[in-house]
Amino acid sequence: MAEQVRSDEELFIAWRDTGDRRAIAELFRRCADHAYRVALRACRRPEDAEDAVSEAFATAMRRADRFERAQSFRNWLAIIVVNAAITARRASRRRVLREHRSVERRGPGGKGDQVAKLELDETAAAAQTALHRLPEQLRAAVVLRCVENVPAREVARTLGVTERTITRRVDEGLTRLRRDLAASGFAALGLPAAVTALQSAPAPAAPGSLLQALSQLPQTISPAGAAGAGAALAGGAAAAVKAGLATKVITALVAASALAGTVMVSKGFFSDSTPPAREGELRGVWVHSPGHFEDWDAELARLREAGLNAVFLNVSDATFGHYPSDVLPDTSELYQKTGTDWVAHAVEACHRQGLEFHAWRTSFSGVHRENEIALLEAGRLMLRSDSTIYYWEGKPGPAALCPLHPANVELAAAAAEELAKRYDIDGLHLGDMRFPHTNNACFCENCRKYFLDETGLKDVRWPEDVEKGGRYYLKFLRIREPLITNVMRQVAERVRAASPEVKISAQVFRHEKYAALHVGQDWPAWVRAGYLDFVCPPDYPPSEGELRTAVSRHAKLLADRAPLYPLVAPKDALRSPNAMAARIEAMREAGADGFGLFHYGGPDGPVARALPVLSRAATKGETYTNHTSPRIAFELKVEARRLTGRVRCWLQVAGAGEVARVEIEPVVESPAGRELVRLPAATVTESAEFEVDAALRGPCRVAVYGTIHYAGGATRRFARRSRVFK
Repeated sequence: MAEQVRSDEELFIAWRDTGDRRAIAELFRRCADHAYRVALRACRRPEDAEDAVSEAFATAMRRADRFERAQSFRNWLAIIVVNAAITARRASRRRVLREHRSVERRGPGGKGDQVAKLELDETAAAAQTALHRLPEQLRAAVVLRCVENVPAREVARTLGVTERTITRRVDEGLTRLRRDLAASGFAALGLPAAVTALQSAPAPAAPGSLLQALSQLPQTISPAGAAGAGAALAGGAAAAVKAGLATKVITALVAASALAGTVMVSKGFFSDSTPPAREGELRGVWVHSPGHFEDWDAELARLREAGLNAVFLNVSDATFGHYPSDVLPDTSELYQKTGTDWVAHAVEACHRQGLEFHAWRTSFSGVHRENEIALLEAGRLMLRSDSTIYYWEGKPGPAALCPLHPANVELAAAAAEELAKRYDIDGLHLGDMRFPHTNNACFCENCRKYFLDETGLKDVRWPEDVEKGGRYYLKFLRIREPLITNVMRQVAERVRAASPEVKISAQVFRHEKYAALHVGQDWPAWVRAGYLDFVCPPDYPPSEGELRTAVSRHAKLLADRAPLYPLVAPKDALRSPNAMAARIEAMREAGADGFGLFHYGGPDGPVARALPVLSRAATKGETYTNHTSPRIAFELKVEARRLTGRVRCWLQVAGAGEVARVEIEPVVESPAGRELVRLPAATVTESAEFEVDAALRGPCRVAVYGTIHYAGGATRRFARRSRVFK
């Protein structure tokens, strides 16, 4: 009886579950031509396509545990191939041949025939050329959805984006294809015909050298555990070298065979073109509770070795903290259980590892249930429009203090001052310096009296007229807008008086206009007034384009007055370590001065699992934070494609004691930190300025690196950057 033909999915699962090398060899034979055709569409150069297919098959084997039985193996592989092809094209320094005629001039023979076969038909040639002019993300979406017909859900899941994002990229890609075809004289062709031409174009067979390389993969990568794969890697790579396989295939095998505890250098994680880590930037991690660290020294050492340099630990809520306080009316359950002063413990542990420690405090949310009645009777709690207690999370839990009540304002300022006075903290981080982002708080008696006194209105129906949709809704919002600024001012003044070297920061809403009007958080004004030393906006949009736009807007708002440290959410780490790394690079390129990982969920959390990957590129090597620097003013502009202007530097360093001199090393650099133009170095004893005049060949910014020399002999490195100019 003839043996039943197994499907692609059955062959792959047979190799994954039992190590059946015949199954994987048969699967590679079946899929090689299809994978090569997909790679050619994504990167065009046959050499790059071979690299991409070799790496993609190795990646598929490396990620075998992620393959689900209900998936189509070919669709899953196509996504991996497109990713690998984009990486291969990006890494290649030779420009892709875009014009159909340049391929025709190659003449017969060799690998040129493989591409020429794709472009024999004039329609397919025009569509193929237009396809290769698309940006990488759009080209990948069009190839996978319109040419290979991979379902949007599978593409989105594997690429780590939403289906809506994939749909948007396809729409934009097709629009650009239509425009490009029209400009090339194919206006009458139409997109359906173009896509059909791409789908039906003759498919070149995978070259023999590629098939030979693929045949070696099952000998090099085993579906067994990490230890077995590591041994197979060493032996397989040596055997491949002796067999005379191409160096590029060996590189792909080495990169793709790294298992647990190591990192793939591929599209799934990093490519050789990944920019190096920057000098002089914040690389912080936010920690919700001291309980997330089981072994403080071991886990902090792990953070330091991964290239991070600051810890932001939540040490207190509105009325209780993880330490014995003379100001707060209560202590946390963790402190009551352990008796440990967690602020003192954290400061000592962080400084022992060379990490900055920032005490993260929430000013208004967090009231123990046993204290609610007393605070309610004192008129200090936030109330809903129906006069019930407002809970910050929207359901029974920690109640919140009204930011208008004088006793609450004093508590916020006194608690911040106590932290700065009592502990050797590097910074104070404010987590909720705002009203809640809801239209149902606060409508307490204090808020009612304040509104009536400020407006002089007599015919107000409270709270109906000031709720959303009410006739005085906007007036109510504008009246209370400066209240949080008043709290911020008092906190800043008392902290700076208690300990001038402590840096003050805040988590801020990314929509600054909404934040000012609706929750009273006018953070650009706080920076201008000197209340904040840096800001940390969380909750950036998932789209990379929207992310870059938002970061760029924030950098311009800050106008070089304070560093911008956006926060990267754990959902980015859950998608993949590469998704987190990609967002970090996008933030840098848009003008961020550093970043924070929000938040650390313990040694088994997504951030912790991403650290080995990040440390290979995005956070490679230790560096210093950049919020302690001399006073520097950037007066720059772009004219006739040149960046011109001057930069002034003064000796003053806020809260840093007596400074003897400052040595500065100014450069013009790319947003990722690559030096473009080195400017003359200088020593500042009072003040100094230097001129900037550089050709603008791409996005760039001026960075001032240097060393602060204190009167006592101590030194400190610093970096301060202008916004990005384009």
